[in-house]
Amino acid sequence: MMLSGEVLFAWSSLWKDSTSAYRRSSRTITEHGSRAFSCNHVAPFLIRAMIITAACFLLLTPAVCGQEARGIIAGKVTDDDGVAIVGATVTAQDIDSGVQYTALTITGGHFILPSIPAGYYRFSVSAGFHKPYVSENLKIEIAQPMRIDVVLERLERTEPAEESAGPETLRGNSGQWTHNHTGLTIRSLPLMAFSSGPSGEGSIRNPLYALLLAPASLMAESKYFRINGAPGNTAA
Repeated sequence: MMLSGEVLFAWSSLWKDSTSAYRRSSRTITEHGSRAFSCNHVAPFLIRAMIITAACFLLLTPAVCGQEARGIIAGKVTDDDGVAIVGATVTAQDIDSGVQYTALTITGGHFILPSIPAGYYRFSVSAGFHKPYVSENLKIEIAQPMRIDVVLERLERTEPAEESAGPETLRGNSGQWTHNHTGLTIRSLPLMAFSSGPSGEGSIRNPLYALLLAPASLMAESKYFRINGAPGNTAA
């Protein structure tokens, strides 16, 4: 327990003054042998010393009570290949109160949860594409730093991986791709005139021409669409 230097100095000074006064009184009583030792001469100094001691304890009580019992959790998060995971979420939840303390892993996968009240916690670590790590009833003790190194296991992908690349959706396990068009794209297609009437009469928009907007597509001279190098007579 750490006490402030000012309080200790004041306490020692007052105690020294009281002790010196008591000794002077004792010498006075000894020198005057005609007077018997009387408690009436000593009692005031003892009472004063006890009052000073009690006052010092009262001054120290707020400082002692203000120091909460806390601990620290620190460690490192890696994957099953030993590669550090940056940005993983580390959480310690107080089982009794439900209060959560959260931190993110930084460069090297390191994290620290400082100043956590002593008690029992639910400790968990989560990161994208990895199985979460959970430890129940983790005990945090007073002024006892705890180190926890966590290894997260990668998730096995059971579904085909899809990656967004502009307007197309790429599929990692096949050569298929998807290209979506909106109604605005169809309305922006040029009009095809079928009559010599006023402008716009007898004109339509061919929605199949929207296929020409897809990557790697073209219209051959035979008026068949050829997409991504497929034969011109391919039927879909």
